Amino acid sequence: NVRLEDGVYDSTYNSADSAIADSYEVLRGPAAVMYGGRPTLAGIIIRNTKKPSMNAAYMLRGIVGSEDFYRVEADATGPLSDSLFGSKAKLSYRVVVGAQRDEGFPTGNKDDREMLFPALQLEFPNTVIRLHGELYEQRTAGVPLGFFDNNFMGSLYTGSDKGLNQLWKEKWSEATFTRKKIRLDVEHTFNDSWDAHLVVYRNIHDRRDFDIRPASNPDFTTMTWAQNYFHNGTNANYNVFSLDLVGKYELFGLSHESFVGLYADRLTNDSFRSTYSLGSISLINPVFNR
Repeated sequence: NVRLEDGVYDSTYNSADSAIADSYEVLRGPAAVMYGGRPTLAGIIIRNTKKPSMNAAYMLRGIVGSEDFYRVEADATGPLSDSLFGSKAKLSYRVVVGAQRDEGFPTGNKDDREMLFPALQLEFPNTVIRLHGELYEQRTAGVPLGFFDNNFMGSLYTGSDKGLNQLWKEKWSEATFTRKKIRLDVEHTFNDSWDAHLVVYRNIHDRRDFDIRPASNPDFTTMTWAQNYFHNGTNANYNVFSLDLVGKYELFGLSHESFVGLYADRLTNDSFRSTYSLGSISLINPVFNR
C-alpha cells in the first residue's frame, strides 16, 4: 500500500502511533490518481490527523491489559485568541501526548512508546495556516533468541515462561524507532471555485538495533553455536514540498473539476553496522548471556 498522512506521502508511516489519527481512508481505482505517481493495486491509505479547533475539548484515557500492558493518552484543544490582528484571525491549539508500556506476548516482545504532538492553527477569513510537530519514540523487541533443544528435531529452546518455541527475546534486545517532524500547511480559498493548499515539512527519523545473533550455522560436531553482538542503525531525513490548486466549475453545461499539483521530495539516509564476537554457546544448554 501507499501510505499518506493528510494527503502527503509519509515514508515512516509504519513507525507512528494512532493517537494523532482522526480518521483513516482507503482509496482504490481512479480516486487514487489524484494523489500522484505512486499507483498500487492494493490502494492508498490516508491517515487524517487531529487538527486544532476553536471549540474547547479535553480527553484523558487509560488502558490496562494482560502481559503488563499500560497506556495513557491525553488530548486537549481549544481557542487561544478569537480576535487576533484586529478581530480578523482566530488562533487555536491542539496537544496530544501519550505513553505505553507493553511486555508483550510471548515475554520480551515489548512495545514501549512515548509521543508528543503539538499544533497551532491561525484562521483568517479565506486562509488557514497550521503548524504542527511530532516527537515520537518506539522501542520494540529485537530478533528472537531461539535455539535447538536437546533432541535437535526442529523445536526451539527459548527459556520463555510461556513455554517453548514461542520466540522469547531478551529484555535488553531491542529495536528503537524515532520520529521528529515539523509540518506547515497553508490552505487558501480564492473564491467559490478555486482553492490552493501548500505543504512543507521535514521528517527526521532513525532506527537502532541491539541484539545478540548467531554468527554462523550451528556446529554439531562440537555442539556449539558462535554468537555475535550486533548493533546497526539508519539515520534518515525526509523533506517535502507540495502545492495543489483545485478548481470546480461548469463548462458547456457540465460540471468539471481540475487539479494541478507541484510536488517534490528528497530522502537522504545513512546506515551503519557493527558486530563483535562473543564466543560460542552450547547447544546442549543454551543459556548464553541470560
